[in-house]
Amino acid sequence: HIPPSSGRVLSRFLFSAQACLDYEDRWKKFAAAPPSGFRMNDVPWPSSTNIANLTHSDQMPDIKKKLRMACLRWHPDKFGSIFSNAHEDDKQAVIERANALAVAVLQQKAVYGV
Repeated sequence: HIPPSSGRVLSRFLFSAQACLDYEDRWKKFAAAPPSGFRMNDVPWPSSTNIANLTHSDQMPDIKKKLRMACLRWHPDKFGSIFSNAHEDDKQAVIERANALAVAVLQQKAVYGV
């Protein structure tokens, strides 16, 4: 990741605003009613290179807000209630992936100095 320059994010890993909106819609639907016994592939996981859904047009206030939201989303206390519905065969993998995302968000926050 490339830290922001002049208040703008410059990175080849960022998404279009529409792609971010599409992902947020998928996540909200899933989080609102996670199906009982869902599998690993049923989860709308974020991109491993852009966990907070940053776009090319995001300014520092947007970046801070999105990183904070990602921290809350992937915090073990928050996702535990959602991911407890995972199928037993996938539960450990789901928890490990969510934990890895929580760590990655903290690393991304460090890159941006927030």
